[in-house]
Amino acid sequence: MNSDDVTFYLMNVSAGATRELSYHLTPSLAIDATAQASTVYAYYDPAIRQTRDAVRFVATSAAEM
Repeated sequence: MNSDDVTFYLMNVSAGATRELSYHLTPSLAIDATAQASTVYAYYDPAIRQTRDAVRFVATSAAEM
């Protein structure tokens, strides 16, 4: 784990099931950045995994909103 990692633990998710995670962030500074690729895996069987590509995002600071 790194200081910029976010970890979610989802329990009782059946194979093939989907979940939608919604969240809200309030930026304190403006930024144009790329988030690193992310990986999800079964906690007790890390061989079961899925990885998504890096994503570019742009945010304006809360003061500019």
